[in-house]
Amino acid sequence: KKLLVALNSLDETNGHLQVPEGVTEISDVTWKYGEKIKSIYIPASVTVINMQSISSSNIETIEISPDNPCFCSVNNCILNKEKTTLLGGCCGSVIPDGITRIENSAFRDCRGLVEVKIQTGVKEIGIYAFLGCVSLRSVVLPETLDDLPLGCFSDCTSLTNVTLPDHLKDTGLEVFRNTPYGGGLEEDQDSDLWF
Repeated sequence: KKLLVALNSLDETNGHLQVPEGVTEISDVTWKYGEKIKSIYIPASVTVINMQSISSSNIETIEISPDNPCFCSVNNCILNKEKTTLLGGCCGSVIPDGITRIENSAFRDCRGLVEVKIQTGVKEIGIYAFLGCVSLRSVVLPETLDDLPLGCFSDCTSLTNVTLPDHLKDTGLEVFRNTPYGGGLEEDQDSDLWF
């Protein structure tokens, strides 16, 4: 009920969602309010976040209470407390140094994301991490990355510029499905594998 009251006051707060203390879960806020949310403050009480609720909205800034036991925020990204795993992002995210993994669906359906530079040190990107980022035009992938997983950049319909690591060993199914990116990658007609 507290979160619903805060969501209903978005017009009065110029799109800033201050999640009230005591709320423990952020689940499906984008269904009705996603276009209105421009920034979000997440208190210490929130221990469960549906990351797609964050990424598929118009959120540009994310701030998390330093007292939150599960999450922290750096560069408008939601990270684990150790600051090694990027759990979720928004259209205002800049991937910080020190990250070694980008979680599954971290930026899924983030329609406002235009470019991504994944910092050196990232060794793993989860499945569907950038699926449906329709405004994403440019991606730089670090040399520390060995492979790309299932559907990682699928349905990124504006993606035209990708910098791949020289030693990329493997890519999963449909990594660049439904994108204009050519980049020398070829589709194996028999296996639907992008390599």
